Amino acid sequence: MDRGLPRPLTAALGRNGYIESFNARLRDELLNGEIFYTLREAQIVIESWRRHYNTIRPHASIGYKPPAPEVLCLHSPRGQGAHQ
Repeated sequence: MDRGLPRPLTAALGRNGYIESFNARLRDELLNGEIFYTLREAQIVIESWRRHYNTIRPHASIGYKPPAPEVLCLHSPRGQGAHQ
């Protein structure tokens, strides 16, 4: 696993279970099933997957809940609220 990094840093990268788990999911759920023809296409597809992973997809470690559900801000445009 030599990436041209100093030995302690290379060893630490291989032992980080969270990163390894995320990388495996990214590879299995997205990268192995896609062929990107442009950098822009890759950016759009990966960003869409990231948003789904972080806001919608349930995670077993937190009771099958999404880690950061999207929040909708419901407010009136300035000057059009109920209290004018």
